[in-house]
Amino acid sequence: MIRIILTVVLPLIAPTLIYFFLVRLRAKWKKEDETAEHIPAYHAWPWFRLIGFGGVLLILTFLVFGFPNYDGFHGKYVPPHMENGELVPGQFVKETDE
Repeated sequence: MIRIILTVVLPLIAPTLIYFFLVRLRAKWKKEDETAEHIPAYHAWPWFRLIGFGGVLLILTFLVFGFPNYDGFHGKYVPPHMENGELVPGQFVKETDE
């Protein structure tokens, strides 16, 4: 469940959360200083940009977490097993023609 949240939900909603945070921050600054004209108008950002940025983050997340250590090795998987009283970890071995 946490994997789904980190790889799908978070990249989609992160730009929106950042947007709302910046809007609240801007409102706070505006209350403190009524002449705060130097603050960018984040409220003018269209929703299309937020959705686009979320989609880009989602694709980047899939690329980063989807192919972490892919080395193109194809072989036979031997699961963990006991051998002479010792646990041998699971591993890929090259297939041999027998």
